[in-house]
Amino acid sequence: MGMLKAIAAICIFIAAPAAAATKLQFLVPSAATGDANRLFHELARNFQQGAPSIEIEVVSLSNYDEVVGRVMAEAAAKRSAGLFVAELSTTLELQEAGAIQPLDQALGSRLASFHAALLPSFLGNSGGQRFLSAPLFRSMPVAYYNVEAMAAAGVSTEALPTTWAEFESLLETLTAKTGRPSFALGGDWYDWLFEAMAATTGTGLRSDAAGIGLGSPGAVEALAFLQRLHKKGLLARSPAWKGTINAFSLGAFPVVFYSSGGAGLVEKNAKFPWTVTFIPRHSTRSVPVGGGNLFMSAHMAEAERAAALRFIEYLYTPAAQASLSEQTGYFPVTQSAFNEPSMVRRYGESGPYRRLHANLPNATAKLMTANNLKIRGVVKAAVDRCLDQGMAPQDSLAIAQRDASQLLGR
Repeated sequence: MGMLKAIAAICIFIAAPAAAATKLQFLVPSAATGDANRLFHELARNFQQGAPSIEIEVVSLSNYDEVVGRVMAEAAAKRSAGLFVAELSTTLELQEAGAIQPLDQALGSRLASFHAALLPSFLGNSGGQRFLSAPLFRSMPVAYYNVEAMAAAGVSTEALPTTWAEFESLLETLTAKTGRPSFALGGDWYDWLFEAMAATTGTGLRSDAAGIGLGSPGAVEALAFLQRLHKKGLLARSPAWKGTINAFSLGAFPVVFYSSGGAGLVEKNAKFPWTVTFIPRHSTRSVPVGGGNLFMSAHMAEAERAAALRFIEYLYTPAAQASLSEQTGYFPVTQSAFNEPSMVRRYGESGPYRRLHANLPNATAKLMTANNLKIRGVVKAAVDRCLDQGMAPQDSLAIAQRDASQLLGR
């Protein structure tokens, strides 16, 4: 009888189903700059090989705004949206909406070591006094140049423009050669490009005590410069963000301002020699960074939270960070990743990537408020009024400052 009980127990053990894997949703902007969809799936597969008890469900949405919209909807219904990647300047807005669980709270005793591994220059949009979200990949506004087109116009690339005056002169030469605008201002995120130009004046968009100064002297100067380029027929507006870098890669425009995260796409698609360097500066070297932050959504169950923390740990390993950078052109966010062989080759050799790396010490935080999406709309409207309607920059920015102050309750 004892033997029969033992056999029955063994049979029950064998027949018992394996414990169900904990499912973790991972919302990503698959085409924010380049097509990163395959990369995110690859990272999830590599992680699951060492963590079979966790199933990562990668949900690819087309852009950052779609990710934030999905997360906000889930939070309103008090449901978890899992782990997600959103544009870095939405951090305070997501906290205000109760859509995230602060990372400092979730990491607990692991916070100090995790935080110490991140590059300090990339932490400006993580939440201020709280560590609400972590940088996952970073970019900065840069200027892309078609070397072949410049040579055809008799322009040397030995000394690329470093000032606004030099940049304007270059565009005049290129435009005279082709008879059409030579410079494309990226669509969708042109508020960020404008912010970057204003930042090089020393005052930028954060000149007052409240932290936002859309009508600052530097902002007026930057917008006046863009308006002058447009009126002179040197600047064309691109209708879509990713379309801007695609147009450059196809040779449609010899110069574009865009994210450094687009370098991987240009490297893959351009059939001509090209280079990239910092955008021309008025006086200072300040550069507001862009890119994605990693967030834990609110309303996670305990098992889901534990799975998220394990996946986060993997995403910040040197190998995962190097892979993310190598396949997209974004900067890794940990110093250890820069020591990986692929990153040593990329950033240690001469060429476009080394130019980008040399600009890292100038990285600064991007404009960020608790009403971020609407403030972005205000800044974009200010640019639109100047370039499309011919309004004076100081008048357009005065309207923008008034609208921003009302939105922020000041």
